[in-house]
Formats: sequence, C-alpha cells, structure tokens
Amino acid sequence: MSTVEKRCDCGESRWTKCAHPWYMKQFRRKYEPNLTRYAREVLARREWQNTKTEAEALAEQIRQAIREGTYESAKTQRQTIAAAAPVIEPGRTLSQIVALYDELRLTPDATKAKYGKDQDRGKLQCFCDTIVKGRRLGDRAMDTITMDDLIAFRSTLINRANSTWNKYRTVLGQLFRWAKWSGHIPTDPIATSSPDTVNLLRRKKAAQRRRRIDDLEWANLVEAARETRSENLAQILTALFETGCRSGEILALQWADVNLEQGQLYIRAEEVGASKTGHARQLDLSRPLYDLLVAMPRKDPAGQPLPRRAYVFGDPYGDRLGSIRKAFSTAVLRAHNIEPGWTEKGGFDAASRAALATIDLHVHDIRHEAACRWLESGWFDLAQISKRLGHTTIAQTATYLHAASGSIRQAQQGYDQQRTAARLAGKSPEFAGKSQANRQTALSTAMKPRLVKGRNALK
Repeated sequence: MSTVEKRCDCGESRWTKCAHPWYMKQFRRKYEPNLTRYAREVLARREWQNTKTEAEALAEQIRQAIREGTYESAKTQRQTIAAAAPVIEPGRTLSQIVALYDELRLTPDATKAKYGKDQDRGKLQCFCDTIVKGRRLGDRAMDTITMDDLIAFRSTLINRANSTWNKYRTVLGQLFRWAKWSGHIPTDPIATSSPDTVNLLRRKKAAQRRRRIDDLEWANLVEAARETRSENLAQILTALFETGCRSGEILALQWADVNLEQGQLYIRAEEVGASKTGHARQLDLSRPLYDLLVAMPRKDPAGQPLPRRAYVFGDPYGDRLGSIRKAFSTAVLRAHNIEPGWTEKGGFDAASRAALATIDLHVHDIRHEAACRWLESGWFDLAQISKRLGHTTIAQTATYLHAASGSIRQAQQGYDQQRTAARLAGKSPEFAGKSQANRQTALSTAMKPRLVKGRNALK
C-alpha cells in the first residue's frame, strides 16, 4: 500500500510523470508534510528527482523520526535557522548580506562542488557591481532592492545566452529566499511581486546546439591533432569520440580505471573537471579504443613502468594534463587549412580568433556527435545512451540529442528502406496484405444471403 500521494489534478495514473510535489499520507492525524519541499529545502538534496520511490523512502524516515520524537517540520527548522542567524541591523548593504550568505549557506553546502560555489560567488559579485541609477547595487541597503533593480540587472545581461541568465536567476532567487527566511529582509521582492512583473525575470528555454561533425572534418581534425605539440591530442580526441565522455573525465582517467581484460572503463567522477554529476559510471570499450589503449606505452622516458595511478592521457611521466583547449583550437584551425597566428603573450591573434568563431567547433561537440551517431545507428536506445553519457534522466538525453526530430527522421528513412526491400523481394507490405485479405473476405461474403434485422428481415 502506498504511503505517499499527490494533491494535483493530474490524476493518480499521471503521478509518476507530473512534476507536482509528493505528500506523505496523514500519519498520527497531524503529520502530512510536503516531501518534495522538505527534501529540497530542509535536507538540501540537490539530486532529488521527485520520484515515488524517493518520496516513499523519505516518508519512512519521517515516520521513524516521528515515532522517536525527533522530527522537526520545515517551518520549525526555518525558525531555528532564523533564530541562530546573527541579528542584522536595518540598512545593511547588499554586499554585506551576500558575504553572510556565502559564509552561512553557500560555503557549508556539502551537496555543491567547489567549482559550482565559485560560479555562484562570481554571479553574486556581478550583481553587486551592477550600476543602477548611478549607484552600485552592492552599496545599497538590502531591503531597498526592488524588482525594478532586478529588471535593470537583467537588462545588462540581455546579450548573454538564455542558459547563462537561467543560472543567474536561480542564484538570485536562492539569495533572496534565504535573506527572507533568515530575517535579514522583511519581504522577498521576487515572491511578492505581481506575476506579470516576475515574468520579466523568467527563465527562458536554452538554445540547443546542433553542430555536427562529418567524416571528412573529423579525419582532418585527427590528422591536424597529430601535428600539434601535444603528442597525445589525437589519442584524446579518439577517446572522446569513442566514449562520449566529457574532456575532464578523459583527462582524469587513470590506468587503475582501465580493465582491458573485461574491456571496460570506470569513470570515477571525483576530480575537479570530471565531477560534474558526482555519479560514477562504467563504460564498455569500443574496438578502436581498446586497440589504442593496448598500443599505448606503459613506461616513462627512463624506461620505468608507470604506476597504476598514472593518468592514461597525461604527460610522458603519467602526470595529468591541465587543459587541451589551446591545442584543440590549434588543431581546429589547421584542420580547416588555416595556420594560427599568435600574439606576443602566446595567445591567438585577432584573425585566428575570428576564424575559430566562424568554424564554431568546440571540444564538447565531439561528445554530442558521438551520442548522435549512437542513436542514428539503431543499436542504442535512449536509455542506453543516457547511461553512457552519465545523464540524470532520459528526458535530458532526448533534449540533448534532439530525439524529437533527428531520430524520427532516421526511423522514417529506415522504415522506407525496409518497405522498398520487401517489394524487391516480392513480399507485400503489411498494410497491402491486410487490404488484400479484406478484399478476399468481401468477395467470399458477397454471394451469401445477407441477414437483415428489423421490418425487412427475412421471414
């Protein structure tokens, strides 16, 4: 018997798919918390996926806490946090509140990686440094920041991608909610504004990247990679294409993570640059990648065997490479018959940067191209591809691969080819066979007397 429920109008058959919150069914007459809110706000579970399984597990934990007398509701915990927070005198500036938010909420957050925290700090600093009506927002009192100021800040990012603004919007919402719950400001301007006003700050659908890499461009890119100073760039590109991994995951791969006997790789998702999801996964080796790993040397220049913790695609001594961005951009230019130009500081000159912008090829496009080819081959379904890519949900993978358009087109082409092959083999398609069967049935019944009901029935 289920111990959780939803209170939306979607109907019980849709509960597992709709995004509305789960509630615990009434327990001891007065306990029926909103489980989704409790998990995300009180327990700070960023990985919460709002599934029935998660809701039932959390409901069981809450019931056990109620039996033991240790349960505290979300409201009680917010009041506790507010009481424990330092008293803020009226007129404290936005910069001061942001510093407190960093100290009391952002830094202790164990569910967020250091890189993510640094990103949030940068966005909050950008918000504080914005000039509105001739004055820096960070120097103004926090309780004087209004929706007009937020809308003005949004206008300064109008040329940024939607995905960038979506991240800013999330961080700002978290800051103002915390400030309100902690008693630092009397009201949350986002929560108390009219829907039409809040709509001006809405998150917009991020643009989907559709850059593809054909066989000729890929061959030129690998050939150009062999000509760069980075000796193993071509090997890294091959590993990216064969696994669909992120570049940080490949650079973090150690020989201890490679099992050639079983033909598998283990992506640990632990190191900086390779821990975006925080969830490890295991991948099967393709034939080209297996042959590449077998042929790679396992000794340093002095002839000593590399340790198991040596990086597979590191330097000759097994140390990890920092980044392949510059080497990859050089290979991209040469793959398109453009010799890169350099500045005195070792960066690309203006002409090279303009050419790179025109070519518009990123390292991450290799991961996208690999996954698209898996889907188009017909050998992998979305669930398998999602697992290989390390995505959280299949819906994320479908959006990532534009499955609503590309896969349908591929399926239609395959269906047409199958019907053509059937005709050439002298076999009628299924729908033609059904029509023929219907015609034969009609002919066989035409010579038989027809049974009629009513006044015209045969007597």
